[in-house]
Amino acid sequence: MDKLTIQYRVLATDFREASYYALFLRKKTGFRLAAAVLLSFFVYAVLCVNGVFEMEPLAAFVAAAYLIWCLLQLASAERAILRYTKAPDSLIGAEYIAVFGHRHFSISLPVRDFHLSGEISDLTFAFELTHCFLLYVTDQQMFIIPTRNMTTAEAETLRHLLSTTLTSRFHSLFLRRKR
Repeated sequence: MDKLTIQYRVLATDFREASYYALFLRKKTGFRLAAAVLLSFFVYAVLCVNGVFEMEPLAAFVAAAYLIWCLLQLASAERAILRYTKAPDSLIGAEYIAVFGHRHFSISLPVRDFHLSGEISDLTFAFELTHCFLLYVTDQQMFIIPTRNMTTAEAETLRHLLSTTLTSRFHSLFLRRKR
């Protein structure tokens, strides 16, 4: 395989998609529990309206608490996204250059004179979302690579490279849909 070079700019929409994905990944148990409680309450409320059960106020309070928790999580994430996109040191719109070889990768940010390179197998994990790839160099350092700057063949090459090198540490929404 020749080197795959991708020049791109991270937009606010890319950052938002990555931020929400990270939020749901970090708090997936809480969101799953909230979804189960809210769905159960909805069914319970429909049955109460139809006279099958009598409405228990505690059930409404528990459902309301989970709904408020979900809304607070989303509002907090949106606030953090907005704060970052408006920060003077934000990298939204900065040009990145990512290069992938058979075993190595490098990511450069010319505006900050930043260059990172290493082996693909040393990445902590990687995800392919609907519009971007997320490469986690560490648990705290992540790079967003939007697919809009890639051809279909380039995206497939990167997907294949990450899936074969990282195996269980690579997750793709695209591959899940394709199966």
